[in-house]
Amino acid sequence: MTSLADIVIGVAIARRASCRAGLIAGIALSLAYMAGAAVIAPALWLDPLGAMVKTGPAILVMVLTLAMLDDREQCRVASFFAPLPQ
Repeated sequence: MTSLADIVIGVAIARRASCRAGLIAGIALSLAYMAGAAVIAPALWLDPLGAMVKTGPAILVMVLTLAMLDDREQCRVASFFAPLPQ
């Protein structure tokens, strides 16, 4: 079931119209994965391949992408109303 959620979130992020919602859902699901793993299988945090540790940087990338998406949308709206250069 979680794999289906990952696929749906990935498709949402790939589409411009649902990118913001996909990023927010991705952050929420990743935090839920981390919390669930901390309770159910805390040994995963010590995995040499970083099964849970690598989720932290992925969340950071999604947060930064969300911030850039906000800035990009503001620039697009501002440039729509800006006069053309002479």
